[in-house]
Amino acid sequence: MATLQCRYELTVVARCPVNDGVDVYQTSLVSWATIMVEDVLAAVADLRDQRLTQEEITAQLADRFACTVTTTGLHSGVATTVEAKP
Repeated sequence: MATLQCRYELTVVARCPVNDGVDVYQTSLVSWATIMVEDVLAAVADLRDQRLTQEEITAQLADRFACTVTTTGLHSGVATTVEAKP
């Protein structure tokens, strides 16, 4: 049986815990198992109004889906990339 690596790319929007602004993260989930897109969208919707750091968002998604998650964002002109593994 073939081994699959599944990659899911999307934009995550959340509230900044520091200034309550809107943060936008380009997000990648990489898994060796299929993840239902509807489950990813539901998880992202749950994050939309929460005041979470990029690190917290990345870790929560990695834990929820047992996969590697990378987020990339821009904070005060500084590009940030965070990777989490379950």
